[in-house]
Amino acid sequence: MLENFADFPSVEQLKPLAKNFGLRLIVLFGSTARGVMNRESDI
Repeated sequence: MLENFADFPSVEQLKPLAKNFGLRLIVLFGSTARGVMNRESDI
């Protein structure tokens, strides 16, 4: 769990990770996508 939600990686930070794993798409859903993630969220 993230201690500080502002520490969630940006798109630019995720690009190299996605490339390393051959990903073309990363999708957030649920409370994270809605911007209401909290300590109980399951990402």
